[in-house]
Formats: sequence, C-alpha cells, structure tokens
Amino acid sequence: MSYTMRMVCHSLVSALLMVAISVSLYSGLICLSMQSQLALAMSLIATIGLAHGALDHIIDGKTLVSRFGLKSFLAAYLSLSLIVLVTWHFFPNFAIIAFLVMSGLHFGFADLSVSERPSDSRIWIALRAIFRGFVPIIFPCTFFPRECTEIFRCIGFTGSLETVSQVSLLFFFAWLLLGASISCGQLFFGRRSRRATTESAEDLETFSIMILSAISPPLISFSIYFSFSHAARQILRIMHSLDNESMGKGFMKFCFHAVPMLFVALLIGVLMICFFSCQASLSASETRTIFILLSSLTLPHMLLASRTLGDSRRTLLT
Repeated sequence: MSYTMRMVCHSLVSALLMVAISVSLYSGLICLSMQSQLALAMSLIATIGLAHGALDHIIDGKTLVSRFGLKSFLAAYLSLSLIVLVTWHFFPNFAIIAFLVMSGLHFGFADLSVSERPSDSRIWIALRAIFRGFVPIIFPCTFFPRECTEIFRCIGFTGSLETVSQVSLLFFFAWLLLGASISCGQLFFGRRSRRATTESAEDLETFSIMILSAISPPLISFSIYFSFSHAARQILRIMHSLDNESMGKGFMKFCFHAVPMLFVALLIGVLMICFFSCQASLSASETRTIFILLSSLTLPHMLLASRTLGDSRRTLLT
C-alpha cells in the first residue's frame, strides 16, 4: 500500500472514530465528568501527543543535528520551551493567543500535506490549511464559550466570557467565508482534478472534526482530534520516513528510536491517570502547571515541522 493510500485510510478511520464518539456523547451513551475529561485529555496528550514529537531530532531536526550536534540541538529545543514558560508567566493573554494561532496553522499545514501538489499556489495551500487547522480551535470556542473561557482562565487568561463569545463568533463567520471561497475555487477552477480521493478523504475527516467539536465538550473534542487525527497522522509520516517500503519495519524503527520518550510519555500518562483518579478536584494552579509544561514542548516541535514540511511532502509523494 502506498503512503498516500495509508493516509487516505487513516483519514477515513479517524473520521469514523470521531463521528462515533460524537454520536455516543450526544445520545448520552458516554457521560464524563469534568475530572474524567481532564484526565482523558491530559493522558492522551502526554502519551500519543508526546510520542508524535519524540523523533524531532531524527526526522524534522536531522539537518540541524548533523550541523550543530545533538547537544546543541537539545539545548536550543529546551531553550525555546523555557521561553514559552517565561512568556506564559509574564504575558499569559499574549501567550495563549499566540499558542492558539500557531497551533491552528501547524494543524492545517501538517494535516493536509499529502493532498498538496507542487503546482498548487502558496495562497491556495495556506487557505486550505487555515480552514482545516482552525476547526478544532474555533468550533469549541463558538459552541462552548463558557467552558472554553473557564479552561482559558485556568491557564492564565484574564478576559471575560463576553470577549471569548464575541471574538469566537467573529472568527467563526470569517471561517465560514473562507470555506465558501475554497468551495468556489474547487468548483469553478477545477482544483480537485487530481488527488480527488485524497482530498475527499481529508474533507470528510474535516467534516467529522466539525461535528465532534460542535457536539463534544472542548477537552474531549480537542484531545480526540489531537491524538487520533493529528498526532497519529504524523506518526505514520515518521514511520514512512524511517522505512518507505514496509509499514511494519517503519513502526519497529519508530519504536526503537522513540523508546526513551515513549517510556517517559507512558510513565507520565500513568501518573496522570493515578493522580486525577485520586483527586476529588484539581486546583487551577495544578491544571495551569500541567498544561503549560506540555504546551511549552510544542513550540520547538511546530517550528521544526514548519521548517521541514515542504521538503517532506515532496519526498513522501514520490
């Protein structure tokens, strides 16, 4: 099976999973307390989320490691994480907004890299990436403004519910306008003439993310999307980079190289499950500390991914 078809299958499976979870939550088959939601979200992000960035030094940072050395690379990586921690402490509102914007761009460009063509203009690629990447951010804030405001306040946000609601609606209508523009481009300019299967699978997955984010509580919708759609897709990309002929061998190589980080991620996940299950409630300071520590690791990961994604997509499509 080719790499492109693997990604198509992943998009379809991911879409079915998110729709199934959405239906289960909406019908009441699954009912989770806030504590359970937080435990699930943090556990998934700490395990699958960390695992998909475990080989940054081998895949996306390979050129930098060969040029400056592993120690210098890790020092720079951790320094960027430290900058996030300091910025979040002194300028929480700016840090949260910047984090959401960078995350949306990162999600979009990374998730849609397979269906892009060398002939596509940068503007077209950017429009599709923004449309896809900001769904798991805009939709929860639009349909669950109160819950999102509470989450933002736990991590340092000082704005009001009215501010979140108004800004979310503004961006939601802008997102709808962007979607209409993309649809017109696909309809009138024949953007779907090639790689139609891949784009259709990605569009179906995007629609399932919309359903999940509009129905499910923010913590659930984001953690499910992040772990089983975004992170799983990047793990498949890494496996193909390690061995483009055998998926099984690629998986074994991924596990071999990522054993230290996977072990730490698994340990963190187990500790979080035990910690959350033993706590009747979690203080705002504890929630903020855990979230910011996890978020601080995403900045260098996103910068590395944006640096190498262009070359990676061209290589993987050959």
